[in-house]
Amino acid sequence: MLPDAGKALISGLDVADPANKDRVFASIGVILGERSWSFYWRLTARQNLEFYATLYELDDKEKKERADYLLDFVGLGGRKDDHISGFSSGMLNRLAIARAFLHSPDVLLLDEFLVNLDPRASSETRELIRNLAKKERKTVLITSNNAYV
Repeated sequence: MLPDAGKALISGLDVADPANKDRVFASIGVILGERSWSFYWRLTARQNLEFYATLYELDDKEKKERADYLLDFVGLGGRKDDHISGFSSGMLNRLAIARAFLHSPDVLLLDEFLVNLDPRASSETRELIRNLAKKERKTVLITSNNAYV
């Protein structure tokens, strides 16, 4: 949807300029509120990330390194070769975080990404995002109905 007025820039690029479309998309990582439909249930956690890394055009070496690094960072390193069909909501949240950071975007847009999490898991997830964003020097924009995000 194009804006009626005003200007939005991501990484210095005007988002409404069609010439910037590919570069703007490459600069953004996204987590939407409902994550479960966006993963492939027959694949393992690592295979899911490697699939998305292919879409982001990461080379084979970077794909494997980035997937392993992020799965370890989000606490799924011990489960990276497990099929995600048995993952809890919290585990799927952590996998979604890894996927959003996969291509090392400048900006992460997180829309209601804490839905279906209990208060403890929500707090742990927020802290995980804070730590990863700080380590990788990323900007994070969160939308939430929860006033305590």
